[in-house]
Amino acid sequence: MGLSLLALLQTTLGLVPPYLQKPLMDQVLAPIGVARPMLERASLLVLLVLTLLAAHALMASLSALQGWLSAWLGNRVSHDIRAQLYQHCSTCHCGFSTSARRGV
Repeated sequence: MGLSLLALLQTTLGLVPPYLQKPLMDQVLAPIGVARPMLERASLLVLLVLTLLAAHALMASLSALQGWLSAWLGNRVSHDIRAQLYQHCSTCHCGFSTSARRGV
């Protein structure tokens, strides 16, 4: 559940930059129609750039968290399998390993 939620959040955050680049181009860098005053364009530029940086930083953080969670989950599953195998082998009688056929 946690990994799928992180993947969904990353996908959602990946859609943010294209939506912010449109007003960046149309209203700040190359205004269409009547241009806004320079001070207003500068403040909008700062706001859009900071929002883009925040979105990328959040995506990187979520990606790191997803990697850590995947590694932790994989190690946990591997540990559980090893523990179950050891428990099973410890219940077998001592002559089992010498009398059982190998590789079959």
